[in-house]
Amino acid sequence: RVHSLPADAKKIQGLPLVTASPRMRTLINLQCMMTGAIPEKDWQGTFDAIFKDLTALPQSNAIVETLLDSNRVAARLGLDKVAAQFEEEAGKTTAVSPEIRVKTDLTKALKLVREIESDNVNSEVGQRLSAKAKEGYSINKRNEALKLLERTLAMCLTRLQDNPLVEEICVAVWNTGLPMCTPHLRENIHIAFAMACNALESILSTLVVLRTQLHLEVSKCEE
Repeated sequence: RVHSLPADAKKIQGLPLVTASPRMRTLINLQCMMTGAIPEKDWQGTFDAIFKDLTALPQSNAIVETLLDSNRVAARLGLDKVAAQFEEEAGKTTAVSPEIRVKTDLTKALKLVREIESDNVNSEVGQRLSAKAKEGYSINKRNEALKLLERTLAMCLTRLQDNPLVEEICVAVWNTGLPMCTPHLRENIHIAFAMACNALESILSTLVVLRTQLHLEVSKCEE
């Protein structure tokens, strides 16, 4: 969430505050990959080093939360196998905190959406489906993801003071529901989009375009 020029990245990575904290080290490396300070050819090696660093330590709430953060960044960068590795490791823990619950549900919802395109629907249900039946399967998956995101957003607003995470969840709500912004499917997105509208308003979010788009779709639902 902190953007820096590539030329400054090494200075930031070497700060005592950063090197002393496994979570801080990881977050800085994740942000460096997102902003291009770490080039694409080094992503796999960076994630391997992060995974080795985090799994060498006793599991704690902070470590599990960092594994989940790493999962979401890997997925966003298109490294699904790496994302699955971090998710599996995070799933081994018995640690529970509001942060872990929110980020675990967010991870599950994002994974559901990613799997819609990659699923072999015919083998999943054991029979060859028509195009309409496949659409229904996809919509069911998206509805499941939206329900998870609704719960995640509500908990994030009431239990955490983390506005950027609220915005991340609202972006996920928009991306998940966008294919259902059609007259015969719009009723499926009404609650989730309205919650996202209210959430972004409550934190005075500067994501003005997203807020406008959400309000427009909610007004169409209500019309």
